[in-house]
Amino acid sequence: MPGLNIEEKKVVTIRDSLDNEIKPGTTILIRKQGEDILCSFKALEGGYFKTETMDGAHQNKYRVASIESCKTVEAFTIKKQWPQGPENKEGES
Repeated sequence: MPGLNIEEKKVVTIRDSLDNEIKPGTTILIRKQGEDILCSFKALEGGYFKTETMDGAHQNKYRVASIESCKTVEAFTIKKQWPQGPENKEGES
C-alpha cells in the first residue's frame, strides 16, 4: 500500500454572458447566427456545448465559439395547447 495517493481533478465552471453559473438542467437562451434558442444545458463535451430542447425530444450541440451570447432563464410558461391553424389540424389532408 503506497504512503501517498495523489488525485488530480479538473473543475470547469460555465457562466453565461451575465456571469451567472450554468449547470446541467439550467434553462438558457442562446443566440447563434442572430437566432435566439431556448433550451436546457446538458454538458460541455469535446469542445461542444450540448443542449436539449425544452420538451426533451431532441439534443443539439454547438461549437462554443459559434455562440454569440447566452443568458440564464429563471422562469417561463408554455401554453397548454398549440394553436390550431390549418397546418396543425389532425385528421385533415
